[in-house]
Amino acid sequence: MSHGEEVKLFIAGLSYDTDDDSLWTAFSAHGEVAYAKVATDRETGDSRGFGFVSYSSQEHADKALKEMDGFQLDGRWLKVQMARPRGEDGTAIADNTCHAYKKGNCRYGDSCRFTHEGEGGCSEGAGPRDNGCRAFKAGNCSYGDSCRFSHEGEGGCTEGAGAQRDNSCRAFIAGNCSYGDDCRFTHGDAAAAAAPAPAASKNRTTFDDVEEEKKEEVKAVEEEKESEEEASEEEAKPDVDALHKAYKKALKAFKADKEDKKLKKAKNVAKKAWQAANGGSTETPKKKKRKAETPKKSSTKKKKAKKDGSAKKKSAKKKKKKSSE
Repeated sequence: MSHGEEVKLFIAGLSYDTDDDSLWTAFSAHGEVAYAKVATDRETGDSRGFGFVSYSSQEHADKALKEMDGFQLDGRWLKVQMARPRGEDGTAIADNTCHAYKKGNCRYGDSCRFTHEGEGGCSEGAGPRDNGCRAFKAGNCSYGDSCRFSHEGEGGCTEGAGAQRDNSCRAFIAGNCSYGDDCRFTHGDAAAAAAPAPAASKNRTTFDDVEEEKKEEVKAVEEEKESEEEASEEEAKPDVDALHKAYKKALKAFKADKEDKKLKKAKNVAKKAWQAANGGSTETPKKKKRKAETPKKSSTKKKKAKKDGSAKKKSAKKKKKKSSE
């Protein structure tokens, strides 16, 4: 199977002790793993705390996503999601989906700069963005007639307002603008003297309002934090039987060659994963089943049996004492 047909998952929150083998072992309990790699620093070789796992089928990837998201591995709670597709230049394509729409509370309706696809909705009265100048409403806009936001209603500008905005592209001046001719800032002569613009990006997003842009960025960060908190609070429900089978398989391989350090490490990692999913217990699924099926003796019967046993012991001691006399 070619690498392009594989389904790749992005794994965040990895312990710095987790390596390629332990990552492969943990995820192999949910399907056929084609590839498992922990991202490492190029210079030091240390783990960067995230990695990738590829499955040979969508079904196995979906199962692993469901079971391993929120799963504890080597003392750390994992966050698992589908890896983003990459464009022709190798960079990840940004997710342009409107998260507010998915929650049913997008305020911008058809004028929203994010895509509205699938299930979701907009809040009541949703409509175009407010392009009004907030500084003008507060009475302190310093750009006057050159302001790119609308001056309507009550408000005012500061004394001497009218200075032209410096709309030069700072990234272009630094020589690393990635938007080329699509950039919403100017690539003027002063900037051109400093550095040439790189090739234009196809994924350019424009903003009508700088303040709205900041709000959207803060909102995106808050939503990401909320999703991480939900993932950590949500109880993990891993497949204990599957993890136990994976441990038995690793144990069998280790017994066949006890001098192989990789097999020993894989066996220990599989055992840890199984114990963590099993509540720290080493009881096998069969043993748990037998214990559940065996009826427990009532506490009254236990006390009675204990009392009868102690009475028999006393009687035996008395008889022994009389016979010795």
